[in-house]
Amino acid sequence: MAFIKFVWNVNDIWVIQFVFMLKIKMTSTKFPALLGLIALSALAVAAQRVLPAVSKTSIPVNYRGKIAVGDTIIAYGTGMNTGVDYIKAGDTKGRGIPGGERFSSTNFVTAGDKIVLLDPSDLRYHIFDPKTGKVTPVPDLKNRGATQITASGTFVAMVTIDEQKNRNMFAVVDVSGPTPEVVIEQPPWQGVIRIEQVAIDAAGGNLIVSSGDEIARVLFRAGDTEPIPFKIADKGGAGQEPMAISGNNVYYLSRESGQRNLMELNFTNGSVRKLAVNPATTPVAAAGGTVAYFANRDANDRNATEARLVVMKRGAAPAVIVPTNKFIDGSTKNNGLHGFGNSIAITPDGRR
Repeated sequence: MAFIKFVWNVNDIWVIQFVFMLKIKMTSTKFPALLGLIALSALAVAAQRVLPAVSKTSIPVNYRGKIAVGDTIIAYGTGMNTGVDYIKAGDTKGRGIPGGERFSSTNFVTAGDKIVLLDPSDLRYHIFDPKTGKVTPVPDLKNRGATQITASGTFVAMVTIDEQKNRNMFAVVDVSGPTPEVVIEQPPWQGVIRIEQVAIDAAGGNLIVSSGDEIARVLFRAGDTEPIPFKIADKGGAGQEPMAISGNNVYYLSRESGQRNLMELNFTNGSVRKLAVNPATTPVAAAGGTVAYFANRDANDRNATEARLVVMKRGAAPAVIVPTNKFIDGSTKNNGLHGFGNSIAITPDGRR
C-alpha cells in the first residue's frame, strides 16, 4: 500500500491533504513496503466535470505524519512517530533538516518559512530556519505532553508545563528573529486548572485558550494578557483536538461521546453555533478566511482512516467538496478517493 499527498483547487481555494491509496488488491496476502508519494491533483469545481489525472513523485512520507504549509515550503512527517522533512515547489526529494529524524512527525508547525519542531524525548522546542540550515533550541520551555503546537505568521502558541509548580501554562513565542523570543508565558485564569488547547491569529493579535468548559481570548499583541473567558460547557464543551481561528471565530470539536460536532465560537460576542455539515472529525484548519475540516455524518463519509473533506469560504456555508465517490485514476475500485483525507493544511492567504 502507499500513501499520497495531493493539492486541489476549488474556486481558487487550494488544500493540501493526505489521501490513502491501496496499491494492491484487498484479497492479496502480500503487502509491499510503504512508499510515500506526494501528488498534485486538481479537482473540477463542479462534480459532473471530468477529474484530471494525478501527478506523482516518489518523495517518502508517512500516513500518520502531519503536513504544514509555510510561505514557500511544505513540511511533512516522514515516520510514524518521528521524522520531519520539507520541500519547495518543483522538488523531487526532501531537502533535509539537521537531526530531523528525532523530531515528532505529528507535532510541528511552520511559522513563515521556519519550522517549529518538538523533540519527544525531552518535550523541548527547536526552530529550523531553511535560509541558514540551522536548528535553534527554544530555552526554558517544555511542551505539555503531546499537546499540539499552533502557529500564525511568525508567532507560535503552545501549552507548556511549569515543572516547579506542577501547573499548565500557555505561551507565545516570536520566531521572526535569529533568536526565538518568548512573548508571554502565564498560568490559566481564575477557576481553571488545566489548559487543553491553544490557537493563535497573528494578524488579529488573538490567542485562544481552551480549558474544555471555557474558551478564553487573550489580546497578546495589544499588551493585555488578561484572558476574556466564554463558558461553553452547556453547548457541548470543547474537546482536546487542536482548534483553528478564522476572522473573529474559533472552530473546535465538541467533546460529546460518540459522534461530535464542529462548533464555531465568535470571540467578540460569545455566540456559539454548530456548522451545517456535521458530525465531524479531526483535524480542522483555517487561514485567510477559509475553513476546512472532515465530515463524519455516516459510513459514506469514511474510507478506512480517511474522511470526506468540507470547505467553508469566507461568508459562505460549509460545502462538501466531492459529494459522490470519485476515484483517483479509475484503474481499480480500491485505490483511494478524491476529497478524502486525514491531515490538512491551508496556505496563509487561504487560497491553497
